[in-house]
Order: sequence, then C-alpha cells, then structure tokens
Amino acid sequence: MFNIKQSWFGTAVPQNCKGSTITIGAGQNGQVTVLSTGVIGEEANVFTMQVVAGSGASKALAAAFSNNLLTVTLGTAANGTLDNTKNTAKLVAEKIATVPGFTASYSGDGSTVIAITSLKAQAVLGDGTTPKKFVTVTYDTPGVAGNAMKIVVEDGVQNGALAAVLADGVITLTLGMTNDAQPVPDDAKNTAALIAAELDAIEGFSAAADGDGSLVPEIADGDEIEFEGGTTGILPLTGGQYGTECADPDTIMRNFNNNTGLWDYYTLIAPNGKYDANWRMFNLTNF
Repeated sequence: MFNIKQSWFGTAVPQNCKGSTITIGAGQNGQVTVLSTGVIGEEANVFTMQVVAGSGASKALAAAFSNNLLTVTLGTAANGTLDNTKNTAKLVAEKIATVPGFTASYSGDGSTVIAITSLKAQAVLGDGTTPKKFVTVTYDTPGVAGNAMKIVVEDGVQNGALAAVLADGVITLTLGMTNDAQPVPDDAKNTAALIAAELDAIEGFSAAADGDGSLVPEIADGDEIEFEGGTTGILPLTGGQYGTECADPDTIMRNFNNNTGLWDYYTLIAPNGKYDANWRMFNLTNF
C-alpha cells in the first residue's frame, strides 16, 4: 500500500535535479533558452554566457565554452559587419547545442537576429523626457569602459561659439555665449540639435537630439553628466537545483494547488538522489 505524505523536506513540492539556464534575445521569434546538461544541480550556477561580435571579414557563427563561460561569437559579412543571415535565434540555438554540456532552444520560427549582450554606456543632457529638449550621447564601444566617461559643461567667452572637446575621458562642452559685456549662454547657439551635432563629431561617440532638437536642454556651467549603463555582456546562468532525496519509490507526496483547487501528487519512479530526476507529478480524477 502507498503511504501519502505531506512535505517533510521544507518545500511545498519535491524537486528534480536540473541544470542552470538563461534566456537571451527578445520577441516571439527571437529568444534563445540555454540549459546546462553536462553539469547539473547547484554547481551549474557558476556558469556564465556572453554574445560578442565576430572580428574580421566573412566569419562564421561560433560557440565555445571555457573557464565556466559560454561564448557565442556572431558571424560577419564580407565587409566585416555583422551578418544577420548568420545570426538568427534558430542558428544561434543550433550552434550552442553543438557545445558539449549544453542544449538550447529557440522561440517561434527563430528568425529574429540575436544581438551582442554587452551594452553601450550613455549619458543624457537635459531632463531626458521633455520633447525636443534633451540629447542622448552614446559611447560607441560596448562594455564597462564607457562608464568611466563624463561630460562637463562650462560657460564660454563673450560671443563664443558652442564647442565640444574630448581629453582623458572627459568631454568638455563649452556653451555658446551672448555678445553682452557680461555674457550668458545664448539659446540660439545651444539647442539640443546643435549640441548633438558637436558631440556626434567626436570620434568614438554618437549623439542624437530628441525630435528636431529645437529647444535648449536644461544644463548649466559646472554640470557633470556621467555615462552609465555599459556592461561587459557576461550574464549568469541560474536556476540549477538539487533533487529532493528520497530512497523509497513507494512514497507519494501531495500538495494542495491553490491555483487549480486540486491536490497535486508526486511519486517516485526510482530512488531519488540529489542529482536524479525521478519525481513525477500526477492528479487523481473521480469517475
């Protein structure tokens, strides 16, 4: 006879051992879900993953695992830019699945392109919300290095022009000034569009005004605007867990499921150690 028990192990339901996982990409056809299979349990939670751009012309999509880091290198076209035809979610998932110790699946038809996971640092001049009145500045190289950059605003000289100069990781933005004996910033010289053009001309940075940029951002002499948001692109795999250990295959556990209003039952098909996945869920139905 089976003995139906309540949980004795501190959680509502027994767990099967599983590896760690991560989902990258976005959209109905553009997500890739990666699962560790070679190492399972909590030990698998040390794994990380990144997606980087290939370097050089006509490079193939590639995936490799080393030092707990799974790296996907996106394929390039003949001119060295990323080749969308080589880097869809479907192709990325299939390439990851060739790496020993991992499986991967894709969402929908997998036709959406996967992007690199490192992010570019950005800074915003102005409040970032008022239309036509702010400028978004991007450090063109993805990664954490961009977070060290900043923009310093200063007043210029009498009748001076708007200017931007980069030195030692600091962009000095000098505001255009009126021709008064005691000059003040000249709104006609300091619109978001004009500021964006000056900053965009600096090598290694891109800048864009919101809308037509016809208004003046709320910035003033002495302001220091830090770049932020740049990431290495190395993402953790999570969720690896041990199985609930039980040596008795005749054990049946039950837990009331508030979502369904029914009891969920769990039984063993074989003794379960912490690296096993022998628990199965079933429901009882009245006839």
